[in-house]
Amino acid sequence: MPNEQKLEYEITLAREDLESNIAELKAAVVDELDVAKQAHKVFDKVKAKASAVVDQKTFEAKLFLNDKKADAQVAIGKARAKIAANPEMAIAIGAGALVLLVGSVALYRKLA
Repeated sequence: MPNEQKLEYEITLAREDLESNIAELKAAVVDELDVAKQAHKVFDKVKAKASAVVDQKTFEAKLFLNDKKADAQVAIGKARAKIAANPEMAIAIGAGALVLLVGSVALYRKLA
C-alpha cells in the first residue's frame, strides 16, 4: 500500500500534467479562434493562388502574342512578295492613296 508521501507526489504530478494539458488546450483554442490569424492564412492562400493564375495567364498571353507575331511576319512576307511580283500595282495603289489624301485636304480647305 502506498504511503501518504507517494500519494501526494502522484497527486502533484497529476495536477501539473493536468495544468499543462489545460494550458496547451487553451493555446490551441485561442489559436483556432484568432480571427485575424485565420484571415491572414486565408489571405495568403488566396494571394498565392492569384499569383499562380496571373503567372499562367501571362505565359498564355506571351504564347498568343508570339503566334500573332509569327502570323504578321508571314503576312508581311506575302505582301512583300506581291509587291515584288507586281511593282506597277503597288505604285498605282500608293499614287491613289496620295491623290485621295491631297483631294481630302483640298476639299476640307474649300469647305472650311
